[in-house]
Amino acid sequence: ERVQADALRSTIHWSLGEQEQCWELRQRSLDLARRLGDPAALANAMSGFISPGAPLQLLAEQVRAAEEFQDVPRAGGRPSVFAAALFNRGEVLLNAGRRPEAEATWRELDAHAERVGDPYVRVWQTGAAVIRAGLEGELERAVEIAQSFGAAAGTLGIDVTGRLVGIWFSAGPLLRLGRFEEVLAQR
Repeated sequence: ERVQADALRSTIHWSLGEQEQCWELRQRSLDLARRLGDPAALANAMSGFISPGAPLQLLAEQVRAAEEFQDVPRAGGRPSVFAAALFNRGEVLLNAGRRPEAEATWRELDAHAERVGDPYVRVWQTGAAVIRAGLEGELERAVEIAQSFGAAAGTLGIDVTGRLVGIWFSAGPLLRLGRFEEVLAQR
């Protein structure tokens, strides 16, 4: 419970712009999860710790945690937390210049999404699909993937979350395409 509490509290600090407190809590949560050795706690703590937006001085530690996550048992825990950890692992590895490993992680995320069929897992699968399309230079397709997910979210039972995710994941490709007005109009 302490692992999850620290992970959740870190998100509050992140949203308030209190980055130092955020990453201290995420580190503490990860350290405790490692000591406990519980796969669900590790997935929860690692998902937060390896998420994008960390100070650059944490990149090496994030990569180490992302590597460690590869050995975390895949059973137990919430499917959406595991999916977020896979998505974040892929992003950290990509940011570290390890694209083949990132893509392998996202393929694992695809398989997980197909296996569990959870709409919140599909959120992270969609994010990975958008990034992969962008990496291939297919920015229009990246926008379409994100916006299609947002438009179909109601049929998945996650209308508000899905629409927000569609906006969030389409913003990057839209900006790269120079379509600033569309990004602003989505707000």
